[in-house]
Amino acid sequence: MRNMSAADNVEVARRSFAGWNEGGVQGSRDVGWTDDTEFHDPPSLPDAAVHRGADAVAARLKELTDLLPNQLEVLDAIAVGEDEVLMIAQFHGEGGSSGTPVEQQVSALMQITDGKVSRWRVFMSAEEGRAAAGLSG
Repeated sequence: MRNMSAADNVEVARRSFAGWNEGGVQGSRDVGWTDDTEFHDPPSLPDAAVHRGADAVAARLKELTDLLPNQLEVLDAIAVGEDEVLMIAQFHGEGGSSGTPVEQQVSALMQITDGKVSRWRVFMSAEEGRAAAGLSG
């Protein structure tokens, strides 16, 4: 296990988002996910679930982007503890079938292990992400 600084972890999270914007799911995956990475759907989704394993996470993210293709503009990246980063982003997308524009602030609490993303907990607002990271109040 490599000892990474908080700044290193923030850089990994930023690169993952940049990879997403450049190459979608595969672009993010290429930056680095652990084989056992987890993706936690936003808790507010009616069918929210946890997806485990890089292939399952990629399949879920592809499913979501087929419904709503998007780009993520990073607004803030905050180191949380030794191995997590809270990413706050502006989601720019449009409905896959309708073309309706969608703008939403979102957040992801990302765990970084050995320079790779090992867990994503996604939220539909910056406030929800801050609360999950223990940064609210």
